[in-house]
Amino acid sequence: MKFIFFAEESSVARSFEQPAETMQSIALGALNILEACRMVESPIKLYHAGSSECFGDTGGVAANERTPFHPRSPCRSKSLSILVCFPVA
Repeated sequence: MKFIFFAEESSVARSFEQPAETMQSIALGALNILEACRMVESPIKLYHAGSSECFGDTGGVAANERTPFHPRSPCRSKSLSILVCFPVA
């Protein structure tokens, strides 16, 4: 079974206007998805669709899975909330 996670706040401006609500929806959304995956009786692959914006300014260097995160807006912090649960090896 595969699960693709696309959910994200669509407005950067709104994420600055309502940072607590943005982070709450991101964190609770990720938690609900992880709980649903945990409850499934068969193996599951979770794909997290993110954006390069979660890396912030990389100084012109290409980002990869080991690049530190420095998101510049609350809505781009979504990647951090789910990667905390599924760290990159």
